[in-house]
Amino acid sequence: MSPTAKTIEAVLVIVVSLGLGYFCRRRGWLNQEQSGKISRGGLTWLSPLVTCSVMWALRPVGWSAAFLPVVCTLCIVLMWPVAAALGRRLFSEPASRAPWVICAMFSNQGTTYGTFLCYIALGAQGAALASIFVLPFTPLIYLLGFFIAGRYLGENLSPGAVLLKAVRPGYSRNPLLGLLVGLSLLALVGRLPERLLPILDVLVPLDSAVQLFCIGVTLRFSVIGGYLRPIAVMHALKFLFTPLLGLGASLLLGLWGQAGNQLVQVVLIQASTPVAIWSLVVAQAAGLNLNLANSLWITTNLFAIAWAPVVLALARLLGKG
Repeated sequence: MSPTAKTIEAVLVIVVSLGLGYFCRRRGWLNQEQSGKISRGGLTWLSPLVTCSVMWALRPVGWSAAFLPVVCTLCIVLMWPVAAALGRRLFSEPASRAPWVICAMFSNQGTTYGTFLCYIALGAQGAALASIFVLPFTPLIYLLGFFIAGRYLGENLSPGAVLLKAVRPGYSRNPLLGLLVGLSLLALVGRLPERLLPILDVLVPLDSAVQLFCIGVTLRFSVIGGYLRPIAVMHALKFLFTPLLGLGASLLLGLWGQAGNQLVQVVLIQASTPVAIWSLVVAQAAGLNLNLANSLWITTNLFAIAWAPVVLALARLLGKG
């Protein structure tokens, strides 16, 4: 499949899945609670299978791939003080500063955007490297996400208690297990047989489509108008500042030129991602300004659909470098 065809496939999967979810809610066929059950089911059973398969299909890339989670962690942690400083200028109340900071720190790097685009750009290898990159996300969203929410609200949260949340539910535990099983199969029995690789052309888009469909059910556009200034700033952070931060970290860690520059391609794509849906989960659970979080999530994710061809084109250019 040509690069143009792959880009069209990515945009179509994102737009059609989101649109179908939104249409189903508007027609009254599904509500947010039902959507959450479908999403958790997909994360519990389908996503682990996909993660296991793409890790099993991973081609050797050398020791440098171990730095991908380091880059992910740096992008999340270094965005904290930047977002906190901007939040003090944009908002007076802690209930708005907290979701602002969390939305800036955590991005949609899973199968609903970042990992899917890595698959479009680099095939199963890209999805596997993206899964390695995003390893720190789950523990950090629970540890840092809820810690930051509690800090702004004057609460003291136990790190041990929030860490348990990352491994207790099947929807967050099973994808991690899928990754470990896939790596174990790769190490013990060798790479996934070539004849089975076409299965990934079905599983990866299907996994993305299920989650995007569920996200489409949750779309709310009515509250966006009250947050235009922070929305504009968030777009600059997500699509300009964080990619530069990720590429700079890659340069410092010596990833440029490694594995045909595939590692840097993955970093660029994963660092150019919109606000993560998990930011809304934290905002809702902690009683923060959910309208702000919802507005930041909707607008950055919709813009990301139009931005996807640009990111994929830039990734291809890096691959030629």
